[in-house]
Amino acid sequence: GRNWKVLGDAKTSCCPDGDEAKVEELSDGTIVLSSRAQRKRWFNVFTFTNLDAATGSWGTPAQPDRIMYGDGSPVNGDFYRLRVFHNGTPAEILLQFHTNENSERENLTCFWRDITGQTAATFNTADNWNVGLQIVDGQSCYSSMAIMPDGYIGLLWEDGTKNSTNEYDIYFNTFTVSQLLKDNSYSPK
Repeated sequence: GRNWKVLGDAKTSCCPDGDEAKVEELSDGTIVLSSRAQRKRWFNVFTFTNLDAATGSWGTPAQPDRIMYGDGSPVNGDFYRLRVFHNGTPAEILLQFHTNENSERENLTCFWRDITGQTAATFNTADNWNVGLQIVDGQSCYSSMAIMPDGYIGLLWEDGTKNSTNEYDIYFNTFTVSQLLKDNSYSPK
């Protein structure tokens, strides 16, 4: 940990009251943060002024219009940037797994947006999220994903109400990009 440095100002939070953050890097080097926070999901963008010195600044945290919980419990849904093809042309998308319910940890869903060609100057973290495949119909919670060698996306998630030992059941399945996005014009790269 001696070589780790803080992006931005260590005295100013890039995500007030956030925890369990995930980050991805856009093609231009911009860092996108997705963080769980009480009753909301925050996104923020770090823009480098000097990439070699790792200096720059965080933008203003924003809450997406479609990824929210109302008064419910927050969840730690996975966040991933993925290179794909859109109608045969190279493209990039962001995937955010999250519960799709305003009051409870229910209905784990894939939210996504096409970020092809976007840079820090054009990227607004709160806009343009699409609702993709609903993975669970009912109570669900945390999730994690990985890209499999065959191009499928592996998803591990907590499902159902807590069992008699106060734990969730864990499930795993694989999905194609077009299944998760509910859009056949996207395919793995």
